[in-house]
Amino acid sequence: MPPTAPSENLLPIQTIFQTLGSLSLALNFSLVLCVSFNKRFHKPISYLQTCLAWCDIIQSLVCLIGPLPNNPMLCTIIGAVAQFAFNAVTFWSFCVSLYCYITVEYRPTVANRYWWFYHAYSWGLSALSVAILLWVGDGPTVFGDATYECWISSEKKEFRIWLFYVELWFHFFLILLSFWGIYRKIRAVQAAGLESQILPKADEFLEESPSPITLEIGNEGRRDTVSNGKSLVLLLPESRINSRVGSVVDFKVLDINTPTATAETSGTPRSRRISGQSILFPPSHRATITTIGKKRVLHFKLILRSSLIAIGFLVSWTPPTVARIWDMIGTSPVPDWLIIWVTVCFASSGLWNAGVFFLTWYWEDITSFFSILTQKVSEKE
Repeated sequence: MPPTAPSENLLPIQTIFQTLGSLSLALNFSLVLCVSFNKRFHKPISYLQTCLAWCDIIQSLVCLIGPLPNNPMLCTIIGAVAQFAFNAVTFWSFCVSLYCYITVEYRPTVANRYWWFYHAYSWGLSALSVAILLWVGDGPTVFGDATYECWISSEKKEFRIWLFYVELWFHFFLILLSFWGIYRKIRAVQAAGLESQILPKADEFLEESPSPITLEIGNEGRRDTVSNGKSLVLLLPESRINSRVGSVVDFKVLDINTPTATAETSGTPRSRRISGQSILFPPSHRATITTIGKKRVLHFKLILRSSLIAIGFLVSWTPPTVARIWDMIGTSPVPDWLIIWVTVCFASSGLWNAGVFFLTWYWEDITSFFSILTQKVSEKE
C-alpha cells in the first residue's frame, strides 16, 4: 500500500513486509487459537477481536503474497479480497470500540444485544465497498498490481483515497468519540464522589466458593443466614435498579454490624429497606470481591483497549495517508524515507489488535511480574 517507489527500494520494502507480516500472522493466529480452545477467553469482546484478527490475517497474507504480475487473473481475485479485508479491519476496529462504549454507558447485556449489528456493519460495508469499487472502476480491471501487493491497480490509485482512506479516517473519528464517551462516563461517576465498579454477577462468586450469597430486591428478596461473622452489604438506589445505568455502578459498601450500617439497613423501616437491593458477602469473600473487581478490569481495561485501538490507527495510518496525498498531488516524488516509514506502518498495522488482546487479558500477570521484579531489585539495594 505504500506509494510507488524506485525499483531499488523494492527489496528492503518486501523484506519489511515479509518480516512484520509473518509476525502479525503468528500473533493473530495465536489470538484465534486462544479464543477457540481456552474457556477463559470465551467472552463477547474476545469474539469481536477474533473477527478483527481474521481480517488482519488476510491482510498479512496479502502482504506476504505480494504482487503477481505474471498471473493477472489471480491478482485480480486477491485484489478484491484485499479491498474487502482492508475495510473490514477498519469497521471491526470501530465495532470493538463501540462495544466498549456501550458496555460502560449502559451494561454488557445491552452491548451484547447488538451482536447482529456488529457483523452486519463490518461484513456488509466491506462487501459494499468491493461492489462500489467494481461499479465505479469499470469492472475487475480496477484490481491488479499495486506495486507491493495485489489491490487497486496503480493506474486507478485515486480510488484508494475515496474507497479506503476516507472510510478509515471517518471511523478513526468515531473511535475517538467512543473513547471520549467512556472517559466522560467514568469521570462523571468519580466526580459525584462515588466508588464505581462493574457489578460482578452473583454466580461468579458462587463459582469461587459454595458459601451462601444472597440477592435481595424489594419485598420479594430474602436473607439467608450468613456465617463467619460480619457481612458486607452493597446498597443500590431503587432508581438505579431498573434503569440503564450501565456497567459503571454507583454503590456503597457497608458492614452491617457497624452502627452506621445498622442504622441504614437493619434499623430502618421496611419501606426504606425495600427501596434498594442488597447483596451479602461473607467475610471470606471480601478479598475475592476486590480480586475479581480487578481481574474484570472494570474501567481501566476498557479505556486501555479503546485508547490503544485509537493510537494504533493514528500510528499506522497517518504516514500512509500523508504519502498517498503527496503522491496524488504529484508536485515532487515521495521521499524514500517516507516510503520506508509507510511500509513499516502498514506491515505492522495487524499487530495492534493482537497486542491489545494479550495485554488486556494478561494485564494482572504482567503487573504482578514487574511488581515482584521491582521488589526483588529494591531488596538487593
